Amino acid sequence: MGIERIKKGLCRQIKALSLLHQLQVEEYEILRSSNKTQLSNNQFSIQALLKQILKEREHLKRLLREGWGVDRLSEIQGKLPEGEWEGLEKLLSTLREMEERCSIQSTRNADLAIAHLEQTRELVQFLYDKIKPKEKFTYSRYGKFEEKSSGPYIINGRL
Repeated sequence: MGIERIKKGLCRQIKALSLLHQLQVEEYEILRSSNKTQLSNNQFSIQALLKQILKEREHLKRLLREGWGVDRLSEIQGKLPEGEWEGLEKLLSTLREMEERCSIQSTRNADLAIAHLEQTRELVQFLYDKIKPKEKFTYSRYGKFEEKSSGPYIINGRL
């Protein structure tokens, strides 16, 4: 009554999560090397795979509702013949392990991306602080520091 289709769906999800983990490890290495072109290609692949995983999960939910009248896979445990649930339970355990691996790798990638962002922001701020004039002085038209006057003054210049 569709138990083989459920097992095949779970196997496809496990394989997709394995591929996702590989792409995430690749993303981590790309983040370390700062190759923007490869990074964007990798992220497009990850997004496409995540959409595919979502479709597979929606398909599995539809199978459970239509074939078994339940919303969760754990709800069919009592309706299965002897020994069938153990096979599904192993697949679910493997699926959870893969999800955990992907989650850990995703956190590592996010931490590295945030570190890059912070480093870049601090570098830009450092450079900006080095080139901006001191608070009490501005540049004159001769390239020298000139003290600001607090009163009105005339601006000379050409267009």
